[in-house]
Order: sequence, then structure tokens, then C-alpha cells
Amino acid sequence: MNKFTVPEINLLCIYADESREQTAVNIITAIPDFEDKEMVELAEGIIEKLDKMSDGDFSDWDFAGQFAGSYEYE
Repeated sequence: MNKFTVPEINLLCIYADESREQTAVNIITAIPDFEDKEMVELAEGIIEKLDKMSDGDFSDWDFAGQFAGSYEYE
């Protein structure tokens, strides 16, 4: 499974949806509203990682566990 950085996880939690595809769409839709170039780059990196992740991995992914320290961060 792809590892996400803490800033990526923070953004993912804001736009997370029931599916990997819908989560990516949510982030892509929000990108034009980002005023900061770093946020755009962060979002684009998340999209790349989501594209490489399987639907099964996404559905098994524990967002809350990311903050509880049950997964390694980059």
C-alpha cells in the first residue's frame, strides 16, 4: 500500500468519501479553490497515490488509525 505523509492524510480526511475514485474526484474538484501552490502540489501527489492504490486497499484503509499511529508515515 502507498504511504501517505501526515499533511496528505490531513487533506485526505477532509475530502475522503466511500470510494477511492470519489475521494480523488473530491480533491480534483477542490484544487481550483486552493490559493497556495504547495496545497495544489500536495493534492496532486495524493491523486497520484490514489491512482496507484487498489479499490480494495482503499476500502481497507483506516483513516482514524493513521492518526492513532497504527501505520507508518513517510
